[in-house]
Amino acid sequence: DNELLVILEDALKNFSLSKDYREQCETIFYKLWSFLLQNEDKCKYYTRYYYSPYFKELSTKQHVDKMRSIVNKMKPAFLDQADVWALLHHVINVMLSFAVSCYNGAIENNEETATHIFNVVFLSISSYLKYYLYYHLYNQQMSNSQHHI
Repeated sequence: DNELLVILEDALKNFSLSKDYREQCETIFYKLWSFLLQNEDKCKYYTRYYYSPYFKELSTKQHVDKMRSIVNKMKPAFLDQADVWALLHHVINVMLSFAVSCYNGAIENNEETATHIFNVVFLSISSYLKYYLYYHLYNQQMSNSQHHI
């Protein structure tokens, strides 16, 4: 748990609202993905532990405290109504699930798989990102203005 959070915190040091979110998310994703696929035992441990009664009983408060700074760092990138906490947990859970599938041989561990998983993860949260909303409103506005020319 600590190692994942340290990787996230390190990756977020350069996160900026003025840069391309997708590119930054991709950088963060590949750092986490690389860690998960280089640490099979830890990956499987995280997967089992997060779903165990021990996590809820013994670690939830510590986990929340550790994640708070990450959530706060990411919050400005999301729409106000977004549950950033839940979205970040969703991303981590999806990544863990796919990583375990790689270890179990259900899917191949290659660049194509990593790209697919990044797209699954990013597209699942993109409608909650401020840039996504603004980008699509801008494109819609541009498209509408071209029809009036």
